[in-house]
Amino acid sequence: SQDDLLSLDNRSSDYIGASNAVKRNNIILEAEEQSTTKSIGQTLQIELIDVKIKVTQSNTIVSTALVNRRGSVKEYIQANDYKIYIKGSVIADSINAFPINEMVTLKKILELAGTVTVHSKYLELFGITKMALISVDYDQTTSNYANALSFIINFVSDEDYSFTID
Repeated sequence: SQDDLLSLDNRSSDYIGASNAVKRNNIILEAEEQSTTKSIGQTLQIELIDVKIKVTQSNTIVSTALVNRRGSVKEYIQANDYKIYIKGSVIADSINAFPINEMVTLKKILELAGTVTVHSKYLELFGITKMALISVDYDQTTSNYANALSFIINFVSDEDYSFTID
């Protein structure tokens, strides 16, 4: 069917709290809570249903002007990190309930220091599995339903690096 062509894998979500919707526009965010002497760290996880993602990539280029010539010499320095913009809504299970539990979980994940692990078929195309939070915007004024709260989250891609000294 035409719907199959839009799906990246045409399978239902593996996440326990998800509906039977296909995963094409779903993402799972997870982060490790810091363990303390009183408690053991745990993994916080939330699936965001039907989000819209914008990925931007840019390069660092140094331009050097040429004397008495038109134009400049361009020197490629590096590919910069991806910028990721995620727009969607946190939705409660009940049609008449505010998504308080979902908001608390999302807020906790985004407030943890460090990186957020993301599971997304779309972001996998860019090799993005970890992200660092730049900003988040919760917007109750654009929510059309009582059981939903809109958000826009800005991330930058992150990778694990190993620095060794020889």
